[in-house]
Amino acid sequence: MDIKKLPNWLISGIMVFPVLIVLGIILFVLSFGKISVLIWLIIPSIFFEEIFETCCYTFSNSYIMNLLFALIFWFAIGSTLGWVTERIKK
Repeated sequence: MDIKKLPNWLISGIMVFPVLIVLGIILFVLSFGKISVLIWLIIPSIFFEEIFETCCYTFSNSYIMNLLFALIFWFAIGSTLGWVTERIKK
């Protein structure tokens, strides 16, 4: 499969995860373990809790749903950045 045939937004959406993991590892090493490797989960987790806490309290406490929301959140961020850069290049 040729990667160049894939849309730029899809590649950016997928590539955001290795970048987040590497940044988490770098922050973990530079802080001597004071910052967790999973720091990239904090921002989407806060959004998830605030959105669903009032209407669906049990749903908002689900670890699996929280992780799924975080993955979709960062994929959407990466995809949007890829889409914007593709539009700027044209």
